[in-house]
Amino acid sequence: GASAIQPFRGESAIDAPLAVEIISPKFPTPRAHLAFFRGLLGDLFECAAHLPFNFEGETSRGTEISYLPPTPLWTRLFLEQNSARLGEALRHFLAQPCRDLASEQIWLDAPHATQFDGAALSATAREPSLWHRQKLRLLPSRVAQNRAFEPQGTPENRFAAAFARRLGRAIEPLDGFPEIEGLCAAISARFPPWSEEIAVSPALERRRVSRELLDLWRLWNGAGAPVFARFERAARLRDIAQLYEFWTFFALADAIGRALGQTPHLETSSDEARGLAPLSRAHFSSGTLVFNGPAPSYSTPLRPDFLWLENGVPALAFDAKFRLENSGEEGELRGRGADLHKMHAYRDALGVRGALAIYPGEVSRFFDSSGGKSAFSLGDLLTGAAQGVGLWALRPDVTKTVS
Repeated sequence: GASAIQPFRGESAIDAPLAVEIISPKFPTPRAHLAFFRGLLGDLFECAAHLPFNFEGETSRGTEISYLPPTPLWTRLFLEQNSARLGEALRHFLAQPCRDLASEQIWLDAPHATQFDGAALSATAREPSLWHRQKLRLLPSRVAQNRAFEPQGTPENRFAAAFARRLGRAIEPLDGFPEIEGLCAAISARFPPWSEEIAVSPALERRRVSRELLDLWRLWNGAGAPVFARFERAARLRDIAQLYEFWTFFALADAIGRALGQTPHLETSSDEARGLAPLSRAHFSSGTLVFNGPAPSYSTPLRPDFLWLENGVPALAFDAKFRLENSGEEGELRGRGADLHKMHAYRDALGVRGALAIYPGEVSRFFDSSGGKSAFSLGDLLTGAAQGVGLWALRPDVTKTVS
């Protein structure tokens, strides 16, 4: 991982710290380490950005608001997934900002007054100093009038302007979103520099465009933001093992979705130390993928990295094993014996029909409980056509890079 060496003389630093990176001995060369890291990070982002996940929290609105500012990675992910929807909402608002009519009371000289209804008479009657006698009659010198106007500072306009200014600043260092950046700048320029505090009020629910912007604000500042903040921290520390665990969750959800022809819906929360909190889930119509959830066992408690639940009951177990193949060993599954033994333990203790170790290798192999050995098929395992243990070679595309 990333680290630094600080030279000292006594208790005083004598030079600037030297940035160093400790490379895992699992990689044969620094070039291989860097290629895998870049591919892993790039694929993690691609997988999360392009899966049609719905980030859901425990609140009824579908997302939890995060009080951490959205990070650049999360902002890019948010824009990748929602730029068309966001652009339409911003254009609509720019064309039709909130123009609710308001009224204010003004006083005009009596000859210039155009209204003398009940409200004007009542207000004028409460001001005795305005009345004077003229030819035995009491007449007002000035008359109260209600004037209609369009206030700019409505809750809807203040919210949209604050959202646009915050999002515009967040987009500045990112490439690829000139239209959204331009729309944010146009909205910011149209309204005065009010406070950028985001005030969510019932008034935002009145108009469709305001509701849409509010939903997008909640998504940008929602449950996914702190999750991806942890991803970025792991990336800065070059924590490849943790990044591989994160990546495996998304890749596994993607693979299950493709095998079943279903769309995953992600219910996730963050953990300050780990990123994805235990019990983060990817829901499908036929089952649920659970991250780091407890599994009932008739003996020693076990906790596979991922469980596939059907009707709430564990059916499959998966473990992410960040161990590369050792080129000094012989055989297509060299060095994987301990992983297979653990999968047998999972299958026996948890009563699941299948258990697989996921690792960043090149060879997948499945051992059916009937005694046969075959290539791995996730579809057969999900439908129950295959039962047993195996190794699943699942790795990111190392040709991808991250700027």
